[in-house]
Amino acid sequence: MPGKLRILAIALGSILALIVIVVLGFVIWASRPLGPDGRALEALQDGPDLAVQRTDDSWLLFGHVADVYAGRVGWNGGSASARERTGIVFYPGGLVDHRSYAAFARLLATEGYSVVIVPAPLNLMVFAPDRALEVITRFSSIDRWVIAGHSLGAAMATNFVRRNPQLSRSGQLRAMVLLAGYPAEGWDLSSDPVSVLSISAEYDEVFNRESFENTVGLLPPDTVFSTIDRGNHAGFGDYGLQRGDGTARISTAEQQRVTVERIVDFLDRVLEF
Repeated sequence: MPGKLRILAIALGSILALIVIVVLGFVIWASRPLGPDGRALEALQDGPDLAVQRTDDSWLLFGHVADVYAGRVGWNGGSASARERTGIVFYPGGLVDHRSYAAFARLLATEGYSVVIVPAPLNLMVFAPDRALEVITRFSSIDRWVIAGHSLGAAMATNFVRRNPQLSRSGQLRAMVLLAGYPAEGWDLSSDPVSVLSISAEYDEVFNRESFENTVGLLPPDTVFSTIDRGNHAGFGDYGLQRGDGTARISTAEQQRVTVERIVDFLDRVLEF
């Protein structure tokens, strides 16, 4: 092999090896998510008070939708309450195990909602922004849907609404709940008919407040903004301490209780139960 070709082959081989190392490093990094802690794992247990199921593709189902999936109840449009016929799809935060939100989802389900937590490829919802559409399609008997998310999951929830305007315009997707998250610049939802609740926490040091304030105008003008006093970023889930976060002055359980209380109040108003 001529000298120049040998040098070129060595250079290409080195570049390929570097790419492989970078990709493998990223996969290993992304495959080590935060959580779940013991409280979250306990919330995954099925019981007489609330149905919990895990599908073959690792969706976590809470409430009436879990009973439907397991075939324990019929579905004829009149066998469930208005809240049970409302499905909530939840997008987890970036690099957080989706099971970390089980206690939060269980709280919502005990209020009567059907809740589905979806996992993210490599624990990053940027790789599956339309996963909620799979859920909505599979459980087509549910009357109306809400999409919710935490942090990166909240941003990807706004991306889902942006990419699927037919759902909100038809009334199938009625509301969106953002926990410590906001749309990316250019994702304009200001004219979308979806109702939005945006919740942040007082001591959240992960949340970029400047970026948040710069994107407020991208949300519908009737968006409701709320702050959890003394809460922090990690308190919306159960995965332990998060690097760079502030110190919460309330327990994780209390932060989630207040969060669910505000979500329920918001949905009761916008869905007119």
